[in-house]
Amino acid sequence: MALFNKKQQTVSKTTSQTKSDGSLTHKPARFGAVLRPRVTEKAFRVAEHNQYVFDIDRSVSKQEAAKQIAALYGVTVVRSQVVRTKGVKPSLRGLAGGSVSYKKIIITVAKGQQIDITGKA
Repeated sequence: MALFNKKQQTVSKTTSQTKSDGSLTHKPARFGAVLRPRVTEKAFRVAEHNQYVFDIDRSVSKQEAAKQIAALYGVTVVRSQVVRTKGVKPSLRGLAGGSVSYKKIIITVAKGQQIDITGKA
């Protein structure tokens, strides 16, 4: 019975690529810790004080996210704070609803540096 004799595919957690000199480079399977800039009124208020807010993957550490933001935007991260928010599952008249759990990071960049999160030139 072919149904039970199927081979399972294995998924590796790292991908390998060959450089031009023949050496291998290993990349983690995660493509990015930073999901998006958080565009809210509060985020724009703290941007006046060289602080920026980003949504990040829940499995990423503070150091990894800060390094990726520094590399992505070319700024020096002076301080970083992480806030984890747990989603709630309320119900109203028997209908289930809810909000999503998320993790955000608030970074402070060095004086004189800024990040354009609006995308305008």
